[in-house]
Amino acid sequence: MLAVGLLLLSVVVAIGWQALAPTSSIELIGGVAASADPDTPAAVVDALFVVLTGAAGVLVGLALAALLRDRAAQLGAAAVVGGLVASALAWQLGGLLGPPALRVQQQSGAEQLVAPLVLSTPLTVMAWPAATAAALFLGLLVSLVLRPPASS
Repeated sequence: MLAVGLLLLSVVVAIGWQALAPTSSIELIGGVAASADPDTPAAVVDALFVVLTGAAGVLVGLALAALLRDRAAQLGAAAVVGGLVASALAWQLGGLLGPPALRVQQQSGAEQLVAPLVLSTPLTVMAWPAATAAALFLGLLVSLVLRPPASS
């Protein structure tokens, strides 16, 4: 169930990233690709990915802490590792949903080249598992404070 949820959430994140990420026009100057939109830095695309995957990680962590309090610790490791896989999947799927590689655009005769959707810092895929771990920890901590375990 956790794996299916992570898979579906990664698809939602990929679609959201592709839909919300700013695009940048590319000009070829002497055969070298240069951004025609210097106001759209790659950091904006990376930051949007971090926000979306971080939000997904928080959602997963809090859901585990709230719904599966007794099993959250056991499922926590799976959720963190699964979050890393889901984040990498969202990265790759978002790239596939976005503009194709410049070479493909050139071969198809596109008049206006658009930068493909890529992460300039692939370590941003760590936002999802980190957010999952943090939210799970805080969610379990809060639940222990609000509802201490019954003593035997």
